Amino acid sequence: MICTKKLLFGSTTKFQFVNSFLSLFYIGFYLHDMERLREQLAALLITRQVIGNIREALFPYIVEKFKLARSSYDLFEKANTQSFATHGLRMSSKDNIDTNNAKTPTEDVYLQQSCYNVSFTHGHKTHLTQAEVEASMPKYDGTLELLEDYLEIVMQFGYVVLFSSAFPMAALCAFLNNLIEIRGDAFKLCVGYKRPFGARVENIGAWQVPLHVKHAYAQISHGLGT
Repeated sequence: MICTKKLLFGSTTKFQFVNSFLSLFYIGFYLHDMERLREQLAALLITRQVIGNIREALFPYIVEKFKLARSSYDLFEKANTQSFATHGLRMSSKDNIDTNNAKTPTEDVYLQQSCYNVSFTHGHKTHLTQAEVEASMPKYDGTLELLEDYLEIVMQFGYVVLFSSAFPMAALCAFLNNLIEIRGDAFKLCVGYKRPFGARVENIGAWQVPLHVKHAYAQISHGLGT
């Protein structure tokens, strides 16, 4: 399991680094077009942030609400079906008793049980409780979801430190996005997933390596740019 996580972490970070920054390095150091680099960086940074917030918080919330509405509808239909079947059975038994103009002790007991089932079915809940709603939510995976959350911040850090000289407003865009990201992640964990259990750790672990690498690349890129 640990080896699988390391392979997933290494392959994902390398792929995202090449996919996110290769075009920017090509424009900045091969074409030497700073105006185009600024436009490309602004488009990538802002588009990635907007799409990421919608994909992480809003879209799962809508999907989860649709599933809950479907579950509540199925539960309501099941309760109505059971109530109709039991009510019809009670009425049929009552008609037979009236036709015979006599009530045996066995039929009396059966009729009372049928009436009890009808009242229980009519009083049956037709909506999900809060505990049932939270139990039906997907589990926050400490591997995939956490990898995506960290990867988003690490890539954003790379956009800011590597090419901030071409687009100084990148730091401000990242700051505003992080303000929204904090509330979006809190909304996602509280509403879209089962509440995860916290764990104490010394640091961010393997994610320190990509940050140090981007910091070193930033010094080289700014030195070559000047």
